[in-house]
Amino acid sequence: MNKTTWYQRKIQLDDGTTISIICTDGVSYGHADKLFECALIAPDGSIDDDLLKGYLDFDEVAEYIKKAKEKHNND
Repeated sequence: MNKTTWYQRKIQLDDGTTISIICTDGVSYGHADKLFECALIAPDGSIDDDLLKGYLDFDEVAEYIKKAKEKHNND
């Protein structure tokens, strides 16, 4: 069965970590309310479950990205 994806994006950070942002029917936490799920994917492909966050609105996704960039970018 095909799943509808309303949004999907990956942001590569300086240290090789990737931010994954999705809103996919039946897959992401919050999909029924058209909210987002964010996860940090380590360079080895593992996901820290403590950093997987669902049911996020636009502002919360922006804050998640900001915090991840502060921690994982070389700026």
